[in-house]
Amino acid sequence: MGDVLMASTLANNLKRFNSSFSIYFLCYTHHAQIIATNPNIDQIIKVEEKKLKTFSGLIQTINHIRKEKFDILIDPYEKTQSKLISKFSSIPMRISYPKKDFFGNYTHVINPKSISKTSAGLALDNRLALIDPIIDSSFQKDYIHPLFLKKEEIDHGEKILKEGNISFTKPIVMLGVLGSKEEKTYPLSYMGQIINTILENRDIDVLFNYIPKQKDQIDLLMSSIDPKHHSKIHLNIIGKSIREFASIMYHCDLHISNEGGGCHISKALNKPTFTIFSPYIKVEDWNTFSDNELFSYSDLKQIKPELFENETQKQWRKRSLELYKAYKPMLIIAKIENFMKKHLKF
Repeated sequence: MGDVLMASTLANNLKRFNSSFSIYFLCYTHHAQIIATNPNIDQIIKVEEKKLKTFSGLIQTINHIRKEKFDILIDPYEKTQSKLISKFSSIPMRISYPKKDFFGNYTHVINPKSISKTSAGLALDNRLALIDPIIDSSFQKDYIHPLFLKKEEIDHGEKILKEGNISFTKPIVMLGVLGSKEEKTYPLSYMGQIINTILENRDIDVLFNYIPKQKDQIDLLMSSIDPKHHSKIHLNIIGKSIREFASIMYHCDLHISNEGGGCHISKALNKPTFTIFSPYIKVEDWNTFSDNELFSYSDLKQIKPELFENETQKQWRKRSLELYKAYKPMLIIAKIENFMKKHLKF
């Protein structure tokens, strides 16, 4: 989801460079909603992930692309399927990264940077470098990836909160307590300790970002939270879709979360966002807009660098659950407290 939101900056910049460009965006169906109202995208080509990974589904997608007779293709992902789509698309200009392009899948290759030259972060830097063969050298890129919500969506988010007994008389805090996978999820027992601390002397309304099938994990987390705080946590309020989550997030005062798509959404909405990075994730890649005072983060590699010495990112990933054990709440809580005091004023 975060990848798609970031990739939308390509459309935003190309449309700003030349408003006559027709921008088509190919993505998985379940991610399409995040860019559904982007005015810089003229059409979204949706494809089911499972279908694209079948031979017949891939051929069907390639044929669709060929029929459109596009002039330019930009591939920011360089997966097997997107390489094949590019190779057989008949599009004259095809842009991507040079990694293992032995078969001429692309006509223009851009060497990804290893060091970010902007506060946007390496992931955004490298994505926007893909438009360099198209734009003029004087063109000033805009790295912001806004999320375009309609008024009726904003009103819908407010309605959900009111129906969930949110009075709007005290701060609303969203907590992304679960990552997209175990190796990107701060241990629940540790998260419970952090929640107990931030709720101890604060009268706030708390929401959790989760989906119904994760309820067992949420129940486990709740068992580690002091019962006196349970009334502050509104488990009944859940975004049923990405856009519904965004419409709820729009009304929140801040967001504390495991790194992932939810953080990119809250940043896109310009909400104060505190990100807890998984031990194996490279912060320099994904810590977008590090100079923005609304955003802060915690990274174990910066706190205990000795745990990561002489190892590759692949090795960090294999040891992520072990490394999480060393990521004690005491190493994070002071920074979270300062973040909350700064943005909630208490």
